[in-house]
Amino acid sequence: MRILFLFIFLLATTFQAKANTINVCGSCEVTSIKKAVSLAKKGDTIVVKQGVYKETLININKALHIIGENYPIIDAENKMDTIFTIRANNFNISGFRFRNIGMSYTKEVAAVFITNSKNFTIENNI
Repeated sequence: MRILFLFIFLLATTFQAKANTINVCGSCEVTSIKKAVSLAKKGDTIVVKQGVYKETLININKALHIIGENYPIIDAENKMDTIFTIRANNFNISGFRFRNIGMSYTKEVAAVFITNSKNFTIENNI
């Protein structure tokens, strides 16, 4: 009986891995989207509060939900870099305003560059 209980307990705790929410803002513990992505685990949600975030080269290789609250601005400062480069399945990015994306005739530059991915949603962005 004890072995059965131990087996059920171990099985239940194995599947209890729950998704967390990471908040990003100027006064939050995490102040950059890139840092939030590095801290996040598969399935986590990153909520980015209203503000201006001067960031590029945010690489995503795991299933995440990145949500902007009240259309925070991600400013690429006209650099020749992509903001989000994504190589993951089962993710979504919504609620952002992208600005000052650089332009190049020799390099692929985008606000959101997706490759080798499936089951994703990019919506309600400006």
